[in-house]
Amino acid sequence: MGTLTELVNKVKTNHPESKFYLIENAYRYASRSEPNATQSFNSITLEHRVGAANIIADMRLDAACVCSALLHDVIEDHIVSVTELEQEFGETIAFLVEAISRLDQYHFTSHEEREAESFRKMILATAKDIRVVLIKIAERLATMRMLKTLSADIQKAITLETMDIYAPLAERLGLQWLKGEFEDLSFRYLEPQAFNELDLLVNALADDTERYLKDMIETINKSLTEYELETEVTGRCKRLSSLHQEMIRCGLTFNQVQDFVAFRIITEKVADCYTVLEIIHSQWTPVPGRFKDFIKKPKSNKYQSLHTTVVGPGELEVELQIRTREMHKIAEYGIAAHWLYKEHISDLDPKLVASFAWLRQLADLQKEVGDLEEFNKHHQLDPFPDDVYVLTPSGNVMNFPRGATPLDFAYAIQTDLGHRFTSARVNATQVPIDYELQNGDVVEIYSENSNQANARWLEIVVTKTARSEINAYLCSKQDSVQQEPTK
Repeated sequence: MGTLTELVNKVKTNHPESKFYLIENAYRYASRSEPNATQSFNSITLEHRVGAANIIADMRLDAACVCSALLHDVIEDHIVSVTELEQEFGETIAFLVEAISRLDQYHFTSHEEREAESFRKMILATAKDIRVVLIKIAERLATMRMLKTLSADIQKAITLETMDIYAPLAERLGLQWLKGEFEDLSFRYLEPQAFNELDLLVNALADDTERYLKDMIETINKSLTEYELETEVTGRCKRLSSLHQEMIRCGLTFNQVQDFVAFRIITEKVADCYTVLEIIHSQWTPVPGRFKDFIKKPKSNKYQSLHTTVVGPGELEVELQIRTREMHKIAEYGIAAHWLYKEHISDLDPKLVASFAWLRQLADLQKEVGDLEEFNKHHQLDPFPDDVYVLTPSGNVMNFPRGATPLDFAYAIQTDLGHRFTSARVNATQVPIDYELQNGDVVEIYSENSNQANARWLEIVVTKTARSEINAYLCSKQDSVQQEPTK
């Protein structure tokens, strides 16, 4: 779990000017309540809270984020009120904790791909602040690390939700290491037999693998030193989930897997990346079709690196990634690295900037307000300005254009429900028919068979589906009247 001192020291390394007493206070609040012996999805232990906070500290976020991770469930568990949080920790931490608590009410149940994407977008849209999303992802990783303490049914439910929602969300934000750990932990609980068998096979070769990694690193360093390049070389065995996926995808047994190990070479300049690539290819034969240049053509989450696979010592295929330190920072910390480390993010890909315009606002806002105590006054940042994501009472996510009303919602559920619409409740409160839906709203529709659509509704709805259904209904009624025999 790690001690409070270790947690504070992590933050000091990256944010020496932080208010560390806040972390100590947050730790005391997090220690107030321990769950019963029978754990459930929402029963979070102190160990879990500290685990989430340590992940946030490892991501190099500041003391406010670490405190919010420690306190992420204290409102839900009725340990403290929002007002008390604000008095004790200030507006920023209170805002973050309350935002995380709002996200905790959403639990994904469907595994249908399109709806999963809608749920991920809803998390981003309702959170509004990238830190809330990062803390929520860290909290989920802390949960995954503690799954062995929960029942088999809960393990499966949490793991499926993690792979449907949080692993893709981590990838979208460029947190590759976190996505990888999600996949490894999910592999352990979804396919325990395959995991254990592969784990035994990998461990049996651990000593040989360690020697191979060490020898290969020494050989690469010697080759690069001759060219007076300033580089850092590391190596590792591939993740169990990656090996398993490759074996399934290619129909291989473990003994047939060639690219069992991978190496990373960090350089100082972009030009050095291509020089290193040339040196590697001159020393070992590259495998055809296995070279990818993500420097010239970055991934959508801003990931940049050169990928190549060569036939190394022992005729083993060896994968190498070559990138600069700045690229490595982005690869490790994702899109948040721009917010955390750069003075501005004007060099981002235009499409990426469009999708995450809120990050630019966050970066600018941080420079303006300093300690961010006034952040919540400016927090209305929206990554999807043209869309709104709402939920049905059963928790299904639905996507509408901005300005959509409960009447649009009713027609999206079922045409007859729209025609017979009488009233709507949003978040358990009755709202007018022209209420504009907001991100995260839970919408309930009430109807009566005697009610009928009317022309005024055309001024209320904004979706094409609703307008089309209302027009069709009005036309059918008009035709019916015209066809009635004259008395």
